[in-house]
Amino acid sequence: MNFKNRVAILTGAASGIGRETAIQLAKKNADVIIADLNIKEAKELEKFLKDNCTGKIQAKKLDVSKIGQVDEFISEIITDFKKIDILVHCAGIAYFDEDFLNLKEKIWDHVINVNLKGTFLIGQRTMREMKKKKYGRIINIGSIAGEIGSLLSDASYAASKGGVFALTKTMAKYGAKYNITANCISPGQIITKMTDIWNDEEKKKLTDKIPLGRFGKPEEVASAILYLASDDASFITGTVLDVNGGILMA
Repeated sequence: MNFKNRVAILTGAASGIGRETAIQLAKKNADVIIADLNIKEAKELEKFLKDNCTGKIQAKKLDVSKIGQVDEFISEIITDFKKIDILVHCAGIAYFDEDFLNLKEKIWDHVINVNLKGTFLIGQRTMREMKKKKYGRIINIGSIAGEIGSLLSDASYAASKGGVFALTKTMAKYGAKYNITANCISPGQIITKMTDIWNDEEKKKLTDKIPLGRFGKPEEVASAILYLASDDASFITGTVLDVNGGILMA
């Protein structure tokens, strides 16, 4: 796969799955926009990619739950890059150890606003630009929690990711007539900052349920994302691709 002359936006790209995907896309010659609230780490990744890759690289601060910021962000990208070919939406949050009966409304609202509303806002605004060019690849990041319910995260996280699946299918139905595909990656347990907070006992319990016997790596999820972002996947839309080591078979 070669992404030369493709412009790719990656939200939540300062760390984890988003960071690894940005690296892989940049190594395959894409122009990459790194969007994240953590602008310090985003700028560090920007420098790394500029030093090691040939495409145009930018890092920008973005809160995907704020429509004003999303509008301004996309307008700046169009000014600088003239188009958007790929959106990889990785930005998301989760809370842990929040018992369902004691889950606070403010936590529910925060998670839904970032994970689900944010997917809607960035996806809608990006698709408007893709529609003009009649080309686009949108990849949203869900979670196994959205398919089977929360494991260690709270109910709002599972609900938000379940919503992301339905929203992605709706985006796919609308975008199809404009040659825009929309798909969702559903990771299982992946080694990221989010899983680092779990203790060894919790990790072992989860690992024992995974047929492949280990947590996944961010680069393994990134490889699946790149496939869906490529022209090799031009006839795939509205799907959920599980990257979970086979846990749904268990």
